[in-house]
Amino acid sequence: MYRLAQEIHRRQGDGDRQASVVAAIGDIYQEQAQFDSALAAFQTALCLYQQHSSHPVEIAMQFDHIGNTYFERGELDKALKAFGDALHVFKLLGHRHGEAQSLGNIGLLHRRRGAEVEALDYLAQARAIYRDTGDRGAGGCAGAGGDG
Repeated sequence: MYRLAQEIHRRQGDGDRQASVVAAIGDIYQEQAQFDSALAAFQTALCLYQQHSSHPVEIAMQFDHIGNTYFERGELDKALKAFGDALHVFKLLGHRHGEAQSLGNIGLLHRRRGAEVEALDYLAQARAIYRDTGDRGAGGCAGAGGDG
């Protein structure tokens, strides 16, 4: 069904919708732990969004998806690069929630590497943004070491 929708959007020249369908396919592959297929889908969606999108936040979100896929595969250097790219775009757009999400992802990556000091720094930055933006569900609640 997704492939048919993708083909219809491609024929109609609707790059945004085609990218959306491809990204959804990537989500399904990711959920099934088919990381090579997920990565290919997210990279294709990124390319489509870069070429056609009037919504640049989608570009940052694809970088985030790519980072998560690399993270799941254990390719932490590639994940860090993708999360950094997402963070850069979110910052340029002034998208505070996306910025906090990317900072949190980078923090979790450092934690997995055993770099606790760096992890705490990134996670604290994410938490501060969530608190500042009133996003209580994502980071504004008191937790470990918390004062919130």
